[in-house]
Amino acid sequence: MRAAAGPSGLLSIKFNVVGYNAGYWIGDDGTRYPPLPDFTMGLITRCIGVARADEPRFFTLGRKLQPSRKQSQSAPTLFYYATAVVDEARKALAIDLGNSIPFKEWRGDIVGETLQVGYLDAVQGFQPLGEVTPDNAWYQRTAGIADIALTDAQMSAVAASPLAERKAGADTLLGQEPGNGRALRADQFVFRMAPGDSAKTTVWATVFGKPLADAEVALAFDNSSLGGEGDPPVGVPAGALGFPPSI
Repeated sequence: MRAAAGPSGLLSIKFNVVGYNAGYWIGDDGTRYPPLPDFTMGLITRCIGVARADEPRFFTLGRKLQPSRKQSQSAPTLFYYATAVVDEARKALAIDLGNSIPFKEWRGDIVGETLQVGYLDAVQGFQPLGEVTPDNAWYQRTAGIADIALTDAQMSAVAASPLAERKAGADTLLGQEPGNGRALRADQFVFRMAPGDSAKTTVWATVFGKPLADAEVALAFDNSSLGGEGDPPVGVPAGALGFPPSI
């Protein structure tokens, strides 16, 4: 691994956190759920690989799959976000499903239904590339990362087609890339600042995993996700945070 990292000597480390006991609510009988004694404890599965100096520091620069169905508290979640990378040198698609596949029950077995990874063709038809059948042993061994070998024709097809995922034998998609393949992300996106401080970050724009040249990115102030009903006001005064309208 040291040799593969080359002169930069950088490693990439990711933690998948599941089964965290935050003691979310107390039942009518006074019992805290999830139950004690391991309040504030959880399970971590991690993976370590090499990184390059020209890559983002806080996320993987790749293809972004998002859930095809709107998430609902009244229905089970079938698929979370996932990142995939097309490795041209190895002719392979690596997809990280580590935080994408739900568990049947809290700290129980992962949902073990066979998944098909593929892409959408010009008429939005699903073209399979490979299958993944998850189980706990697979998850603990791989941290949810799966490799799928690609032919030359498949490599050419996925270069400009949105990736997608579905249950084997099903017609409904669980997740997919945006149709135009575009993705946008700031590298570092959390800052601890005091009045008068300034900070910089790098915004990465891609299309089907490749740099999107000369992309104009609009910037806006949005504090809608901060705080809740009855909380003190947040994000005020808005004028305390300044930035250009676009970059």
